[in-house]
Amino acid sequence: QKGQQQSTRKSLYGQLDWDLGFGILSYQPAWYEVQIYGDFNLLDSMGLVVSNQRNRQVTHELRLASSADQNLQWILGAYQLNNKGSANPVAPQLAAGTHGAPSSSSPTPTETDSKAVFGQLTMPVGEQLRLVAGGRYTWDEKSAASTCYQTLTVCPAPP
Repeated sequence: QKGQQQSTRKSLYGQLDWDLGFGILSYQPAWYEVQIYGDFNLLDSMGLVVSNQRNRQVTHELRLASSADQNLQWILGAYQLNNKGSANPVAPQLAAGTHGAPSSSSPTPTETDSKAVFGQLTMPVGEQLRLVAGGRYTWDEKSAASTCYQTLTVCPAPP
């Protein structure tokens, strides 16, 4: 048996724009989810690895930008991302010449929370030259936890 992998991916995103006269206010929400299941027969033996992974991401972006007809172009914005994931591989492995049901597992939940503010200013300096200045500041919080356990039942090979 060569193994298999199945994945399901879903996403939803959008954009809402409001013309305020002096500029455009835009909101862009997005949601993304992926789930991956796989079983792989390693080393053509009892080295089977079963993996179940899930990841969910939600983002929000709010931007205020100058109107396209203005000589001096600018944009100010804020961005937020939240990502939660988990992976739970189970890896049974047997030594050659033995029978049993050993396995090890290491579930690993992770989370990222990221926030940012940004801005950019574009100023024409000539007919075909412009000066661009911008910046972004990001705050990130990341966490992960892992637990590893092993079980092993080994019996000698039958005569």
